[in-house]
Amino acid sequence: MMYKMRIVLLLSVFALICTGMIFACGDNQTSSPEKTIRVATTCVKLRLGSKSTNLTAISDLIDKTAKASQPDIIVLSESVFTRMNPEPVSNSTSDTGNAEELSGPVVEALKKKAIEHGCYLAFNLNAPYENESPRRFYNSNFIISPEGKIVGRYDKNKVPPAEIEMGLSIGSGRPVFDLTIKGMKVKVGMAICYDLAYDAYALGEERVANTLAKNGAFIVLVSTIGDFTSEALQDAKGYGIYMVVAGQDKYRDDGYGASAIIDPKGQILKQFTDRTGLPNQSFEQMLYRKGEDGSFAYADIVIAD
Repeated sequence: MMYKMRIVLLLSVFALICTGMIFACGDNQTSSPEKTIRVATTCVKLRLGSKSTNLTAISDLIDKTAKASQPDIIVLSESVFTRMNPEPVSNSTSDTGNAEELSGPVVEALKKKAIEHGCYLAFNLNAPYENESPRRFYNSNFIISPEGKIVGRYDKNKVPPAEIEMGLSIGSGRPVFDLTIKGMKVKVGMAICYDLAYDAYALGEERVANTLAKNGAFIVLVSTIGDFTSEALQDAKGYGIYMVVAGQDKYRDDGYGASAIIDPKGQILKQFTDRTGLPNQSFEQMLYRKGEDGSFAYADIVIAD
């Protein structure tokens, strides 16, 4: 009898050990850490008329953003180098024109910042293509890799008449780029300002964000001057994508855009302007404010398997 009881006891212990092993294996499978990346977006103060001043301020803002958040991606706003005048194209940072060759000082400075902080850097610039004839200029977004290489370009599809009159051409492609972040492939698209406006589209025409989502984009990086936060929210929720919006603030109540990070459920994770908590200031005061480079915010994004 004692012998049988010992056998039963041993079998029970063995069963408990096996059960614990199963539970342990299950825990290992379900408790793996989430795969996340960190995105940071900015709201830039523009100083009209001086590319060099803006470049210095934006470089400082990149430094502050990177130091505070250690992001994988930083997004800058639309036309932050003296607005949209596409002429003249020059490699001089004192130029009042916004357009620049991709070998110019702005691009070279931003490449160094991407390398310095080990992150992707998305920025906006009016730029030509090297071998395009006749020569044309586009309102374009670029992505620089942590190695300092340009790995993505998107030309604004929806160009308002005022920009066309300034000499900017209409882009047509809607590419999606594979970025390698923490060993993961992250599909990223880009859009610019009026690309988000509902009145920019003919009846039945597919929106830029919709095309990018169909092409697999998980995140869309948006540089804007105009305030299209509500449209970005609807695009995020409607197409199941993250929208990371970088706005621009001039201390004026004239429609300049807020920055935001919005998740695929349409929830605003971050939203701000550089005017937040401050009184409106005159145009002249804005031009000569010193030591204020803009604002930033960041959020962690869970990458789907």
